[in-house]
Amino acid sequence: MPDEFLSPQSLTKTVERFVWLSLTDFQVEVRSLYPGRGGATWYREEKKKHKNWPSHPDEFYKDKGWIDWSWLFGKENHLKKEFLPFAEFQAEVSNLYRGQGDIQKWYHRERRKRQGWHSHPDKIYKDEGWIDWPELVDRDNRLKQEWLSFTDFQADIQSVYRGQKPIMEWYKKERANRPYWPANPEWIYPNDWQGFPRLVKK
Repeated sequence: MPDEFLSPQSLTKTVERFVWLSLTDFQVEVRSLYPGRGGATWYREEKKKHKNWPSHPDEFYKDKGWIDWSWLFGKENHLKKEFLPFAEFQAEVSNLYRGQGDIQKWYHRERRKRQGWHSHPDKIYKDEGWIDWPELVDRDNRLKQEWLSFTDFQADIQSVYRGQKPIMEWYKKERANRPYWPANPEWIYPNDWQGFPRLVKK
């Protein structure tokens, strides 16, 4: 049975032998020993030598600041990358996003090209303003801009649409010049939205 799941009686005896490390001390100790490869497999073997290392640190430190295994080992930041402050990070991400499908999938593809973008922004910025993925890229809402009513939005689109296909690709390009068009209209107009083909149909 993992140490962190011992019965109260056994735990009392365990506490007499050692005290659990704080997450910071635990991470420092793990990083000082980590050989740079092996990940969780290495950890399970190395843990046998350390009574005060929990069997499941991802669960044990879940509410104490744990992010992920790469973060624990320092793999993501082995080049001492500086992560952007949240406001700058959000501005940079939202300026680049053009409604390219699933936000998270786009983000993880784009992240490979960007310095200062963390693999888990939802965790690293959770106490600095993070709300959710849609909010991260929704620059218009972030600036408190008023959206058009759906009727006016549809009329505006129909006034400039000339049959270009695919419609979504046209919309993404046209939206770059029209900041009052949302990146994801299906989120802004959930009660009226019936898809792009119906949106442009007169």
